[in-house]
Amino acid sequence: WSEKENCPAETQVWPAVTQDCKSLIFQAMSVAQNWLLIITSSGGGGHIAAAKNLKQRYSASWAASADMTKDKLSSRRQYLTEAGFERLTQAIVEATHDPPVEVVNLMETECMNLLGEFGIPMGKGMSDKWDNAQRRGDLQALKDMVRHQWLVDPVFGVQCKNFLRKVLEGTVLPRFGPPTRLISTQPLLLKSLATIAKED
Repeated sequence: WSEKENCPAETQVWPAVTQDCKSLIFQAMSVAQNWLLIITSSGGGGHIAAAKNLKQRYSASWAASADMTKDKLSSRRQYLTEAGFERLTQAIVEATHDPPVEVVNLMETECMNLLGEFGIPMGKGMSDKWDNAQRRGDLQALKDMVRHQWLVDPVFGVQCKNFLRKVLEGTVLPRFGPPTRLISTQPLLLKSLATIAKED
């Protein structure tokens, strides 16, 4: 993403590279490196369905943006060095192989381990308990679980903050750096999630 390598030198003017070249680099970098993180949780199905729908919609929108940026690079390649044009175009092409959206199901992570990263996994059991009550039509059991949702943050908050911190630092998922956008489709551990998002 170096201006020196991607932009022709402007020896007669200052600054040394044109604003047009800087703009093209910024747009290509945004397309190639920006990514969306969707936090969801299993149990009931609605949260997962919402996350999948968001991923599909964002991926389509991002693909359109990537195509527009490639077209812009091609139509304005005179503002780039030949190597710069090829480099930026290739970065976008490579990014299109894997749309920049990651979905994290908290129930399948160390967030829901009773004693942290190497503790006892509780997420699947909690999801199954909700799903079973839903299948039975046991409204009272579902109401009881909703009433006790406030306990999730005090019990799992510390280890979930540690996990979410690693996710937002870009060390857990196959992405470079922190996400540029964060969406939650589920109601659990929002306090922990908000705390870590503010830190970032």
